[in-house]
Amino acid sequence: MGLKISTCGLEESLKSVAKKLDWAKKRGEGKQRGVGMASLIHVGGGGRIYRSDASGLILKLDDFGNVNVYHGGVEMGQGLHSVLTMAVAESLGVRPDKVFINPTDTGTCPWDVGTHASRGSFMAGNTAILAAKKLRSQIFRLAEEVFPEEVHKNLKKHKTKNPDYEPPEFDVRGAATEERFELKDGFIFLKDAPDEPWLRLELGRFLRAIHFRDQGQMMTAEVFYDPPNELPDFEKGFGNISSTYVFGTQGVEVEVDTETGEVKILRMTAAHDVGKVLDPEGLRGQIYGALAQGIGYALYEELQTENGKIQNTNFRDYKIPTIQELNFPIDLEFIETNDSFGPFGAKGVAESGLVPTAPAIANAIYDAVGIRIRDLPITPEKILAALKNHSRIKR
Repeated sequence: MGLKISTCGLEESLKSVAKKLDWAKKRGEGKQRGVGMASLIHVGGGGRIYRSDASGLILKLDDFGNVNVYHGGVEMGQGLHSVLTMAVAESLGVRPDKVFINPTDTGTCPWDVGTHASRGSFMAGNTAILAAKKLRSQIFRLAEEVFPEEVHKNLKKHKTKNPDYEPPEFDVRGAATEERFELKDGFIFLKDAPDEPWLRLELGRFLRAIHFRDQGQMMTAEVFYDPPNELPDFEKGFGNISSTYVFGTQGVEVEVDTETGEVKILRMTAAHDVGKVLDPEGLRGQIYGALAQGIGYALYEELQTENGKIQNTNFRDYKIPTIQELNFPIDLEFIETNDSFGPFGAKGVAESGLVPTAPAIANAIYDAVGIRIRDLPITPEKILAALKNHSRIKR
């Protein structure tokens, strides 16, 4: 296939699910109860299906230290803006409440190939890191001149309020070189300076000093990140389509009613290689939602057509799992493999939570009653027909 695997948490995920599912003991017991597992591999570092898999981002600072972000990725409820906010804040050195994501608009935002292929957080995070690095470099270069002047004003005010104060001996101007500056929580300071409040400069004040001096300027940074993957040869099915790949395993225990064909899920467990957890609540929400979709795919959802006309056009007839069908314990585990290609070590994970759910359920049904159903959804009617056929063959 030509895939280049940078990190892989598949073994850990298999062992975790097997242990939590009590696989060694329960597998093969039958008696209308069964356990099943399935694993996955999925793109986690972009997915090059076009000539460009790139994403652009612009950071613009205002006079009060607020960071305006312009990015081509689309927030559709999956939590992209939450991750992007955290990535910008962490990379630049400001608080998250100072980061503002502007609505996606092709007239103002840089190009992005699309919000698909579980690439949103991976691409947004990497662009945020690169843009913040450029912006920090600009800030620290300008700080060589501005920082000593501004902290001297700080010191004068401090002495006015504290007449007996004696500042420590420290050559601010001599120390003010680009590589010695740091920006954290919205304050610029020198890494090796004494821990004195007047030696910390609020970012907004620094930006106003830059803006309103002679020949002042505003500060922005723009990046365009194209991940190190390849456009595959689709005819041969060969090529490294993604920069990195996610892995995972899901397990399920079911009970099958052989009189009605109904399947009851007793519990589920899932272990996913995510690289690095960036937003714990958002990530759990992604996987819970994916499991719900996977259960619907496995057991309920079926588009029925006749002569090209859809017959089940509403949720009364097109069945999806409700809270009643999802009333069982779910155990989630996230395996951190700290991928070198991902932002802060993270991989893209959105779609991967849906991939192994249906085969895990099908395997559990097979373990429970000994029938293998290969077309979805696995409805009570299909189970009863398969059980009847299985019984006739045995006779």
